[in-house]
Amino acid sequence: MYLNGIRDVFHQNSIEKSPSALEFFVPQQTIFSPLNYPLIGWWNFGDNNSVTYDANGISKVNDLSGNNFHLQQTTDANKPAYMEVNGVHVARFDGTNDWMDVAFGTTFNQPNTIFIIWKISGSTGNNQFSLDGIADGVRHIVSWGIGNTINIYAGTNVSYSKTIPFDYQLNTAIYNGASSQNYENGVSKVTGNANTNPLTGLTIGDGRGVKPIVPLKGDIAEIIAVNELLTDTDRGLFERYLYAKVLRLIG
Repeated sequence: MYLNGIRDVFHQNSIEKSPSALEFFVPQQTIFSPLNYPLIGWWNFGDNNSVTYDANGISKVNDLSGNNFHLQQTTDANKPAYMEVNGVHVARFDGTNDWMDVAFGTTFNQPNTIFIIWKISGSTGNNQFSLDGIADGVRHIVSWGIGNTINIYAGTNVSYSKTIPFDYQLNTAIYNGASSQNYENGVSKVTGNANTNPLTGLTIGDGRGVKPIVPLKGDIAEIIAVNELLTDTDRGLFERYLYAKVLRLIG
């Protein structure tokens, strides 16, 4: 799985560090780090030091942005499993009742950009949400719908065609009103009006509200949320970073 030439650009013009490194050198010889951007939150299941888990599953994922928006699940029956895939740890949701969430205690208005590496391993007979907000009217969704579509939503769906199951992929969801956009593995798939919902918290592995609603049967490897409309150059840096660190190993 190659990110629109990103693998070749990365190997030819940059210095590759270990898959767990939080930085890498880009062609201009500057150091890229997500922390140089106005992050909402950063949740990396591959960073063992930021994940709290036991035999029952994952209870907490620390927010690496410094904002302390830690994803949590205190009920054993609802904890996603902590799995290793080709040396990379991921959260595995059972498609029944696994989920995690966090309330930010503040509001992030659009434009926002969310990067998520995820997969769907099979059908649940319903829609499947990788992420959502925590209440109506304050939602940013990345989901798969039973009409065989990948959707982003901030009040209105913007969709492109996709059947399940599918392997690990990187979706870059840009929530920017009438100019919202969704990329898959670095390639623009759809542009449209996702509406103007802000974001006040995050649910992963299911939808907002009383659960289970639309549980995910699949994995999530990493999520980075940015309170900004990134330039194409900066968006590409995030995508190359996530490809080099995660997707090239598990995709």
